[in-house]
Amino acid sequence: MNSLKQNVLVAYQLIARDMRVIILKRLWDDLINTGITVFFFNFVFGSLGPLVGIDTKLVASTFLGTVIGSILFVGFSRAINDLADREFSYFIDYRRILPIGNRWFLGAQVASYALHCLCTTLPILIMGKIMLGARLDLSAANWFAFIGVYCGVMLLLSAFFSSLVYAVSFEWFKFNIWQRVLSPLHLLGCLFYPWSKAYAFSPLFASALLFNPMTYCVEGLRASLLGGGHFISVWICFAVIWFFSSLCIGLLLTILLQRLDWVRG
Repeated sequence: MNSLKQNVLVAYQLIARDMRVIILKRLWDDLINTGITVFFFNFVFGSLGPLVGIDTKLVASTFLGTVIGSILFVGFSRAINDLADREFSYFIDYRRILPIGNRWFLGAQVASYALHCLCTTLPILIMGKIMLGARLDLSAANWFAFIGVYCGVMLLLSAFFSSLVYAVSFEWFKFNIWQRVLSPLHLLGCLFYPWSKAYAFSPLFASALLFNPMTYCVEGLRASLLGGGHFISVWICFAVIWFFSSLCIGLLLTILLQRLDWVRG
């Protein structure tokens, strides 16, 4: 019981410390950067897109896709900071000497990433609704499903980027992560088009997109907020998202847990 209480208290302090740094030093810049990115994506696809034949009805779908994309950007920035710390600053060494179990330590890191994503993307989601107005119609929203999908997406991407911190080197991450991993996930994850449109274009191509977890992240958010039968079932998305979340967390807490021995050394 004492060990459990100690782990909980130290994990809480680690998360609280991270949130103080995020709120006091990073959040404003993160909101500006994410807001600019989301604005220009939606300006191109929502305002300029119709001039070249893109359906104006896709504005809401595209906006929700860019919200998921912004979680990718937040996770990337946190991961590269942590990898740089492992390589140069070694602040993680101090955190590792605190009286906390390895799994609790990694769990606190995932929770910190997820809360960072929440603080950055939820205001963008609210502002998007205000700016888009009736074009982002939430009258058919399933809020229970939305909370499950939204939390699952943040947990999945937080666990994914936390795993990368202990799976790859700083140099590999800096030079290869976007070209080899994040760009395919981003561009082939239905962020800028519904999966049904891809299926209408090519069933074979659309079937291949189902192997990308980002497809379920985006389609799940759309299905939960916009409703209708135009998206992959929200409950299928929910199940797949939480399956991949569990997979990433399991990988982090087993195989990649051994990488913490490097920190002690």
